[in-house]
Amino acid sequence: MDGDYYNDISNKVTDTLWRKFQRVAISTLVYVIAYILVGYALSYLSGLIAMYFNFHPEIKYYGLYKMPVAPNLWTNRAVLGIYGLAPFLIFVIGIVFYQITNSIQKERTIYKVFTLWIAIHCFCLFFSLCITASFGTQAFTSPFYYGLAVATTWLHMDPVLIAPVSLGALLALIFLGIYLVRNFLALSYARPVAFNFNARRLFVIEIAIIPWLIGTILTTLISVPPNHYPKDLLVNLGRNGAFAIMILGMIFKLDHPISHVVAKNYNVFNRPMWPFLLGVLALFFLIKRHYISYLISSI
Repeated sequence: MDGDYYNDISNKVTDTLWRKFQRVAISTLVYVIAYILVGYALSYLSGLIAMYFNFHPEIKYYGLYKMPVAPNLWTNRAVLGIYGLAPFLIFVIGIVFYQITNSIQKERTIYKVFTLWIAIHCFCLFFSLCITASFGTQAFTSPFYYGLAVATTWLHMDPVLIAPVSLGALLALIFLGIYLVRNFLALSYARPVAFNFNARRLFVIEIAIIPWLIGTILTTLISVPPNHYPKDLLVNLGRNGAFAIMILGMIFKLDHPISHVVAKNYNVFNRPMWPFLLGVLALFFLIKRHYISYLISSI
């Protein structure tokens, strides 16, 4: 029924190469913007929690700097708050943005692209920290000793006990991919073309997989500038790798049923999307002006 519906409307409207290019370009741009915003969100949440414990950190994109080194200044509450609560709040923010994505009306799908990528990056950040925690727990000199690994170390947890958490995070990413693929497919409501299995696969490649490949390269260039720690690159690879695991789930559920809607000869990536994205990007640069020179120096 679902395939027949889209095959039927395909006789009335067509897709074009230009629209395919727009989908890839816009989704890639949103991927990178959302990636950066979520990274900053974790840093600022961690910084605010650190200030609550009377620390005075320097907040940067890759985390907190100029933190106290004296062990007596650190408490379990401070460590759990900064390195445990902050990532969990990112996960909660992801849930909120996912609910916002579902609440947006179908004809306003231009904004769904943005809110969906924000939610996905929040989930990827949280679960990537869960996965790497088993490698960094009790490993003080390891580049994996960051994020949740710091919190689990202070709780004197054995890495063997963290392994099931990492495995659970891997499975959660796969199931998220299975579940969230319908949100990517839902963006096709503004793309009135035949939507059989092959069309679905091509659409997911255009809207998710190619942006992920290009976005991984761009965010990696940001993550490996001079004078940065190896963990910065590992965090980047972990976050992008988490979405790669989600893609596996998406591939297995391309036949996900989606609601039938009236076909419209309307492109989700039309001109109103560009001012919206450029406005978000301009606001981001105004807030963090130093990031422009930082980005240029890292390429």
